Amino acid sequence: MSTKIFVSQIDTANSSGGAAPLGAFITVGSTGPYWSNTSLSELVNINLSEIVGYTGSVGDTGYQGSAGYFGSTGFQGSVGVDGPIGAVGFSGSVGDTGYVGSVGFLGSTGYQGSTGYQGSLGDTGYQGSAGVGYQGSVGYRGSSGTSGYQGSQGAPGLIDFNQLLDVPSSYVASSTVRVNATANGIFFDSNTYVTNSFSTGLNMNGQTIFSPSLQSSKDIINIFGNSGTTPVIDPSLGNIVSITLNDAIVAIVLTQTGLSSSSLYSITFALKQDSVGGRTVDWSNQTIYWPIAEGIYSPYGPTLTTQPHYTDLVTLMTLDGGNTWLGLLSAKGFPTT
Repeated sequence: MSTKIFVSQIDTANSSGGAAPLGAFITVGSTGPYWSNTSLSELVNINLSEIVGYTGSVGDTGYQGSAGYFGSTGFQGSVGVDGPIGAVGFSGSVGDTGYVGSVGFLGSTGYQGSTGYQGSLGDTGYQGSAGVGYQGSVGYRGSSGTSGYQGSQGAPGLIDFNQLLDVPSSYVASSTVRVNATANGIFFDSNTYVTNSFSTGLNMNGQTIFSPSLQSSKDIINIFGNSGTTPVIDPSLGNIVSITLNDAIVAIVLTQTGLSSSSLYSITFALKQDSVGGRTVDWSNQTIYWPIAEGIYSPYGPTLTTQPHYTDLVTLMTLDGGNTWLGLLSAKGFPTT
């Protein structure tokens, strides 16, 4: 089926749909038919005045043929496979970090100057007397008395020995104040302790002295004097007993005061005849073993020098706290006139 195209529908036709200008003709362009104002004589280079006769009528426009079919679109070729990716190269090794230089020594700090003395503080001024003000309508108020001066602060109190813990009823000049065993206070101790210099007697109270080095040591002499019939000798009063025999038979008695079975004790008697002489000693008040090899038999003991004013030395030792003794004649016959 064909479609009729009117002249008025052609591009660039006159706006009213009327005839085109004289000499105009339809030109088919690449985009469709359109009116062309160029004259035919100009187009073919012919002078129209030379053409004889009327212009014939224009025949009907033939039908436009149908448009041909478009060929089908060819298939798109397949996409080729991606080629392999090349291996990544190795990263180069990192170089070693250089050594850090050592830090230099810090300079010494200078000494700080000494602080100067602070000036003394001045005395606090006295407080002025209170003023006398009148009270309101209630009535006059009596004048206030001046305030008294504040007393000066007393010196710190001293701690008396009788305020310390464990204070005995009395104490001696050589007593000391020590920290107690639980370290929560101090207490008064009447014992005497070793110092590098002391002038009082030292009582060890039976305690052990380890590895002493003694210089200018000496034994204590108990100067008993005249014996009498039954002299009682206390070994704790001295390990040397100086006694003068002034009775025909002197029965010596040894006490066990302060003796312990875990220690060795010895006592030496300096037995001196009085001016009469011929005195003997009875040792039977204690158990004494004498050395038979020297001809001394218990309980009589050694034979003493009987000349007036002569002195003999007899030593006794005990290993069991004075229950028994070992005796020997140390020396005899000293002329002590």
